[in-house]
Amino acid sequence: AALLSFRKGITADLTNRLASWHGRDCCRWRGVRCSNHTGRILELDLGNRNPSTGSVTGCDDVNALFGEISPSLLSLEQLQHLDLSRNCLTSEHQKTIPLFLALMKSLRYLNLSGIPFSGEVPPQLGNLSELQYLDLGSQDLGYRMYSADITWLQHLPLQYLGMSNVNLSHVSNWPHVLNRILSLRVVD
Repeated sequence: AALLSFRKGITADLTNRLASWHGRDCCRWRGVRCSNHTGRILELDLGNRNPSTGSVTGCDDVNALFGEISPSLLSLEQLQHLDLSRNCLTSEHQKTIPLFLALMKSLRYLNLSGIPFSGEVPPQLGNLSELQYLDLGSQDLGYRMYSADITWLQHLPLQYLGMSNVNLSHVSNWPHVLNRILSLRVVD
């Protein structure tokens, strides 16, 4: 039900990536991976793997999903991997990173890169105590996301951090903050 509610928030799927999303066994749907033991959904991987040549954001790409990120994803309490990268999942009502994502406590992997969000990167993402991979970056130099304080990153067991073109010009202590994340291996 949570996935079908998420699908209702998708207003355009020009390449039919969600065509398999029917029937009762959601574990067979494209982009969904479930636990062999519990049957619970562990992974939702809907990143745009085939971006159009020359596209900078998901919104200028015919291969992208268009719509909104539904809070129904909160029902997927065991979800560890969420990749929605390079899609156009913003709207008039949702231009910023949805705050409810910070409540998904089991997430270890979160990739929202290439989604043209604007506004402040929510420091509430620091509540994702299992998060090892976080990518919020973009190739778009006109990206309108920013952060004035990244100390919340210190509370995460991050190994990968992608924040390309996120404006950090008001963060003076970013090298000190990043050096305190002992698990960090890659910074973009």
